[in-house]
Amino acid sequence: MELFKGNHKIWFVIVENAAEKRQLFELIPKRNTAVYYYHPNGKKREQFVITPEEADIINKNWRHVHG
Repeated sequence: MELFKGNHKIWFVIVENAAEKRQLFELIPKRNTAVYYYHPNGKKREQFVITPEEADIINKNWRHVHG
């Protein structure tokens, strides 16, 4: 799972697989189901738009568990 800052109100989270996607939705309940798909080097990746507050939750919980 990777986080990227779009601007001061929008962040993006990229998940690599279904397991990361499930963990993401356990950390933050998604209300916006829009997802962007792209395929760098033939590998499917999903990118979700999140709020700064949701990014803080991911940073606090995901990075604490996964280093």
